[in-house]
Amino acid sequence: MEEETTAICYPDLSSRPSRHTVEHIFPVPPEALFRAWTEQLDLWFAAPGSVLMEAKINAPFFSK
Repeated sequence: MEEETTAICYPDLSSRPSRHTVEHIFPVPPEALFRAWTEQLDLWFAAPGSVLMEAKINAPFFSK
């Protein structure tokens, strides 16, 4: 029996770009907040060790 494959077609969203802004004051030192968003995102966002990301502007991140 041959397995059928289906191509994934991603939508073209170029005509309606998306922006999202969130502002919040965190009562922690800037260094702790930076580390949480760049090195420890998986500790509060996903399962530990499951987030792959580079701490660079416009770089994508992936969660396993």
